[in-house]
Amino acid sequence: MAVQAVLFDIGGVLIHANLEAYADRGAKIFRSTPEAMRAAVQPRVPKLEKGELSSEEFWKEVGEVLWSQGQGQMPDPPQLKGLWRQLLIDSLQLDNNVLRLCWSLRAKVMVGALSNTIQEHAEHLSDLGYYQPFRPCLLSCQVGQRKPDKAIYQLAAKQTGKSIGKCLLIDDSEVNCQAAKAAGMKVHHFTGLYPLITELGKYKLL
Repeated sequence: MAVQAVLFDIGGVLIHANLEAYADRGAKIFRSTPEAMRAAVQPRVPKLEKGELSSEEFWKEVGEVLWSQGQGQMPDPPQLKGLWRQLLIDSLQLDNNVLRLCWSLRAKVMVGALSNTIQEHAEHLSDLGYYQPFRPCLLSCQVGQRKPDKAIYQLAAKQTGKSIGKCLLIDDSEVNCQAAKAAGMKVHHFTGLYPLITELGKYKLL
C-alpha cells in the first residue's frame, strides 16, 4: 500500500538536545540530587507534554514532592522561569540534512510532524522556523495527546486526511514506533539519515 503522508518526530530526528541536563541543573536549584530530581520529574512529564500542567505548576509539584521526601527545597520562582527553554537553547542542534529531506519530500507526499513536546520548546522551535515544512504539525502540548497513546496516531491520520494505513511515522523511539504500528501506521525507527533514505526509497518517495 502506498504511503500518502510521512509524519516526522522532531526531537531525536530533526533536532537533538541534551534535555537530560535538567537533572543536574535542577538539583542545584532545588538543593537536591540528580537522582531525586529524575524520580520527581519523570512521572510528571506526560502531563506537561499534554499541556495539563504549566511549567510553573510542574515545578511547584516537583518541589513539593522533593520537600515532602526531605530531598530538597522550593527555590524562588525566578530561578525556574524559562528553565526548560534554556535547557533546549543551550544544547540545540538542527540536522540540516533531515530538514532538507523534509522539504524535498513535499513534492511527492504530504509531510507532517508528530511530536511530544512542551509549550516552551514548541514556542522556541516555532520562532526558529523549524516547523515550517510540516503540515499538519501535531504537537502533544497543543492537542492534549501524546505518543505512545493510540489516540494521537488516530488524530494524526485524521488531520492528514489519509487512512492510517497510508501514513508513515519516522520516530527515534522504538516504543512510539511499536504503538504507531499497533494503531495501523507504517513506521520507520530512525537511527540515522541514510537508513531513512533507503526506507523512503522503498516507497518510491525519493
